[in-house]
Amino acid sequence: PKSWDSWSKYFKEKGFKVYSPSYPLHDLDAEVLRKKHPDKELAKLTFAKVKAHYKEFIEKLDEKPILIGHSMGGLVVQSLLNDNIGAGAIALSS
Repeated sequence: PKSWDSWSKYFKEKGFKVYSPSYPLHDLDAEVLRKKHPDKELAKLTFAKVKAHYKEFIEKLDEKPILIGHSMGGLVVQSLLNDNIGAGAIALSS
């Protein structure tokens, strides 16, 4: 989620609540993740599992968020929005 730090700062300064939950199996320090490469568990990760991971996080929030995702994350937010999980979505290079 560190790749979203500048975006998070920008939107926080504008008064928004900002969340940047980790991609599944990416919640450790980058150096630790590099040492796990190739990660057999990551190789088993499916689109459905990624989507379920974010859906579970979002459903705990007080209100539907605007979702932002890049690359495969863009596809994830489009799919979540299609399921009426978010209030809106921005997909970057999905």
